[in-house]
Amino acid sequence: MSWMKATAASLLIAQLGVWTGFASVAHAQSFDAAVATLRTTEVYPGKNAVFEAALLKIIEATRQTSPDSGFATQVAAFGPGSTYYALSFYDKFSDVKPEPLLVEAFGQEEAGRIVAMFAESVKSSRVQAFVPRADLSRPNELGDFEVVWTVLITVHPGMAAQYEGYLEQLVEATEKADSDRHWFTYAPSAGSANLFRIAIPMKWTDLDRSGMPIAERLTKAFGERKSQSIQEAGRTAVAHVETLLTIRRPDLSYQPDSD
Repeated sequence: MSWMKATAASLLIAQLGVWTGFASVAHAQSFDAAVATLRTTEVYPGKNAVFEAALLKIIEATRQTSPDSGFATQVAAFGPGSTYYALSFYDKFSDVKPEPLLVEAFGQEEAGRIVAMFAESVKSSRVQAFVPRADLSRPNELGDFEVVWTVLITVHPGMAAQYEGYLEQLVEATEKADSDRHWFTYAPSAGSANLFRIAIPMKWTDLDRSGMPIAERLTKAFGERKSQSIQEAGRTAVAHVETLLTIRRPDLSYQPDSD
């Protein structure tokens, strides 16, 4: 029996079902995975403690019932601090289906109380799927990063391939001209429309350092004329850009390799 049936949850609570279980083959960090899911959860003002207490119960249930699973949690660095991001990686799309954890770990009565905590604290929640793209990235060992600078790029309909071509050339240019620069690219999939995510894990002190600008990298690698052509291809593909800084929350994450 699923936890939703076991607790006779409301529609709102049912929408929070992913918090009650992650597929048994999910990983907290894996750039070799076939798919990554990102759950963005907005919490009501003043309800952070309630939400975090419920999330700690999810970690406990995962440890008991699905110890090889994992997810990484981050929180917005600026603003009211009420937006949480949970990232999981899967070996294949069919593994994304959540498995019930709370009832199995705690029993029906306690599971119902935990679900009620989510209902009390969560204002909205959505899940997006992305495809990790090592070929459009310059991955490195994550180490003890503290924050993640994320660039969110929405491309025009039908322009994803053109933007990917731009990223491929940016990877090549960076390898030639600024090899200390690293990032992780996630291409659109279910629920993410035309959105690319480029994530740059770093220390707080890295935010005070400026690297070689993209235009300079492209020019050094390909020359002025080709650099201008590449930049124009990238610009015309992009409809909107925004940035996001999130803080790593290992206390609200579960990584079986290090737990």
